Amino acid sequence: MKNGSNLRRKLYLAFSMAAAIGATGCTTLPSTHTKLLSTHSVDQTQNTCNMSPSQAQAVSGTIPVGTSQADVYKALQINNPQTLTTLSSSDISSALYGNTLISVPFQNRQQAQDFYASLLGQSLHCLNVTSNKTFGLTGSQVKSTGKDFTLTMIFQKNGDKGGKLFSKVHVTSNNVDGTSNSGYLAGFGIGGKIKGALSSAL
Repeated sequence: MKNGSNLRRKLYLAFSMAAAIGATGCTTLPSTHTKLLSTHSVDQTQNTCNMSPSQAQAVSGTIPVGTSQADVYKALQINNPQTLTTLSSSDISSALYGNTLISVPFQNRQQAQDFYASLLGQSLHCLNVTSNKTFGLTGSQVKSTGKDFTLTMIFQKNGDKGGKLFSKVHVTSNNVDGTSNSGYLAGFGIGGKIKGALSSAL
């Protein structure tokens, strides 16, 4: 009988605590962004290259095979070549032939290895994206649009003199068009508070 009285007292305390928490306004608010609640927005443009995708495509088409490495960098406005990504033999094969695995007869395997060892593959990943961040009363929304593109260059090594362009500079481009939402109070709700209150009371 005494145990039953203690249990009722603990439950009463737990629900009293939960009610007090609810009264302070610690309830779950909608985490989705609503345009009607929009207060203001901020435009941010990210350019990680010195030219747009269309400019890179146009310039790449004017660079002939055999151009020196330094002149290729100059034409593409690459001022920091040390930031370029060095490609593996598989990446070079994919860039040249569209396949990372090329079937080579066993007797020609060393010749193929020497061929790939004579090449230097480099790539530059670029972003030309504008993000519009809108702030509302319950959350925020980010809408990003633009281009995500990569410049791929394959050079024939020429000792300490630098390489010569082995094939045309290749530009691959993808559209960026996406929206993400986040709520200021996501994951925070009265349900968790009630459960915590019951656990501490019991």
